[in-house]
Amino acid sequence: MAAGKIPDWVTAERFEDVLKSNVDGYSKVRNFKAEMGSAAGDNYATNMLRVNIEVELQDGTTKELSYMVKLPRQREINKEMM
Repeated sequence: MAAGKIPDWVTAERFEDVLKSNVDGYSKVRNFKAEMGSAAGDNYATNMLRVNIEVELQDGTTKELSYMVKLPRQREINKEMM
């Protein structure tokens, strides 16, 4: 993953199991947004993402959640180090 680019696989579907097991009364995702959680160059080996999710609960109300996701950078130098 290049600095500043959100991977295609970071989707609402990837968070379904987490939401089902951690949000009481979870029904479905209404809104999903992933963005960079830190500036380019803040971290040499990883990228931080902020994921904001609005979920609908079984009673019809909504709840806003925010997660930080730490991902390894996919650069050649990092691959050599690992």
